Amino acid sequence: MSGEKLKSTKLIGDAGEFYVAFSLARRGVHPAILSSNTSGADILVTDDGENVISIQIKSSSARMLPRVWKVDKKPNPSDNFFFVFLNMYDDESKPIECFIVPSHDVVKYTTWNNVWHNFKITKTMEPDYAERWDLILSNLKSLKI
Repeated sequence: MSGEKLKSTKLIGDAGEFYVAFSLARRGVHPAILSSNTSGADILVTDDGENVISIQIKSSSARMLPRVWKVDKKPNPSDNFFFVFLNMYDDESKPIECFIVPSHDVVKYTTWNNVWHNFKITKTMEPDYAERWDLILSNLKSLKI
């Protein structure tokens, strides 16, 4: 197998959740990873215990279709609901690719007319979403009364 690591989708998903939780905590907000039976959100994040953002995480090892993720069902878009799409390559020399996307944009750019609902990040979309943790952080601040 020449260094290739076979990872289960569960392991990739768990790693993605911990990566996002770590990335948020290091930016000064409080993430809570929800149980795997929770529908819709994988992490809730708050900065003060009153304002909350819901995050759904889609992790991929990017083996077959890098920058394309399956979205299970059409979400109800909300200003405080985000997706984080991750490419976590088997090749450890490649950095993790992370795209933070508001749920409104996921609904807008996902192909909903086929059996597999796919969200794809193109090169032109990259500046809008790559490592854009500020989208979540500024949204938490805007929730303040």
